[in-house]
Amino acid sequence: MEESEREVIINASLLDAEKRKFIKKSLVIENGKIVDIKDAVIESENSTDLKGKILLKPFCDYHIHAPGTKLYDLFGINLSEVSTKDYASVIKDYIAKGAKIVRGFGWDIDELETFLVKQNKSPIEFLNEISTDIPIVLFTLDFHSCWCNIAAVDVMRKTSPELFDAGLISSCESGLFHKHVAYSLFKNEALSFTQLEAEEAFLSFQAQAISYGIQEIYGFLFVGIDAARAWKVLQSLENKGLLRIKFNCTYDVYPDDTIEGLAEKIEASKKYVSKHIDFVFAKIYIDGVMENYTALLHEPYNDNNTTGVPNWEEEKLQELVDFFQQNNIPLHFHAIGDKATSMAVNSIVKSKKKSELRNTITHLQLCKDEDLQKMKDNDIVACFQPFWFFSKQEIPKKEIERLGRKRAEQEYPVSKLLDIGGSILFSSDCPVVQNFCPLLGIKIACETQPNAKERIYDYISAYQVGKYVGKSPTLKVGDNASFIILNTSKVEDIIKGKASLERIGF
Repeated sequence: MEESEREVIINASLLDAEKRKFIKKSLVIENGKIVDIKDAVIESENSTDLKGKILLKPFCDYHIHAPGTKLYDLFGINLSEVSTKDYASVIKDYIAKGAKIVRGFGWDIDELETFLVKQNKSPIEFLNEISTDIPIVLFTLDFHSCWCNIAAVDVMRKTSPELFDAGLISSCESGLFHKHVAYSLFKNEALSFTQLEAEEAFLSFQAQAISYGIQEIYGFLFVGIDAARAWKVLQSLENKGLLRIKFNCTYDVYPDDTIEGLAEKIEASKKYVSKHIDFVFAKIYIDGVMENYTALLHEPYNDNNTTGVPNWEEEKLQELVDFFQQNNIPLHFHAIGDKATSMAVNSIVKSKKKSELRNTITHLQLCKDEDLQKMKDNDIVACFQPFWFFSKQEIPKKEIERLGRKRAEQEYPVSKLLDIGGSILFSSDCPVVQNFCPLLGIKIACETQPNAKERIYDYISAYQVGKYVGKSPTLKVGDNASFIILNTSKVEDIIKGKASLERIGF
């Protein structure tokens, strides 16, 4: 074979997951495969000497909403870094550039409420003062709520009358819509983005992911565009030869879905499966979020006499769980509150048949110890977002107000689950987090969780391609020669956030 088809890398620090350390090795790559790994230096005229620098499998973001912020960065407005007092001027400036619709995201419920109380205005009044002719549709940072002006509501009434007929929108006085109604706006082509805009956004998102060393993502609830159109966008990009990372898509499941409708959706998805597109999970939203008191708790909120809002009746939930498990489709539960986690865990435990791939629960902001044990015993994987972690010494004031200190100290129980031998994955939940670089996520986990020097190997593994499907983080002969190389030989640099990507080999 030609020398150009062969690469020899010497003095590379490779992760040994079992020994929980990095070991210096040399490896030979031929035709895109690792054909040899040795402790000794392999003699070759054209070898690459890494001088001990760390070489890893590429990263995977196991819970992300493609295309992240890109639709709004390119074709809308991003309010996440804008002060509430400047919202009006930013929106007016955008309209002044000739916008026929304002599509944005990034506002915070608590900050908006405080701001509008001082203004003595309702949300819809504030936006109506900016325009009553041009639709304004603004999502929260987590996309669980949407803020509209009267022009947008009028478009919804004309193009989505079923929301009004079904009583999902009984009043438009506030201009605020949550959960299912908010998500439904992605399907509304009059208020959403075009195919060409979406293609450009997905390519920009892909470039950002690759720059972070991410080769694969598990994508949930596409933002700014509904799933059916997003699948077509991905297929178009695949047909043009433009996809470079793997998009593992999901079937998002809602309370009004029927078994028949879900079966049709599963069948329809098959035509999109290709080298870079697959369908893995069914995602079920058990509850909402803490910020608007829709996360489901066993005990009431500390500052609000409610325990949250369940999205499901347990009988209907169990029916759907059984359906997916029998069809060998693993479940990915959105569960923020501890009661939501209990519902998710118990539905899996009760199901008579389990999918071949493991079921996962994401977020787990609160989780009872007995449910953590059930997760371990039933091989249910926890998918955490380390960007949200905080130490017990730095608990945000709002968390204490909302949950009380005792519960706030128990949030995101990653260490507890690892201590009992449970399985974890890491992810970003972008665009809630806009810099979704895994190295940053690992740094935050090390900063906020105990025993960083010991846990660092768990955190690296939780981000690596193949972890969910049971592949070892340790590179082996026969593996694809896909890798990333860091600028350092020291694991301490990863812990302290000093490490960066030097080479992306995929």
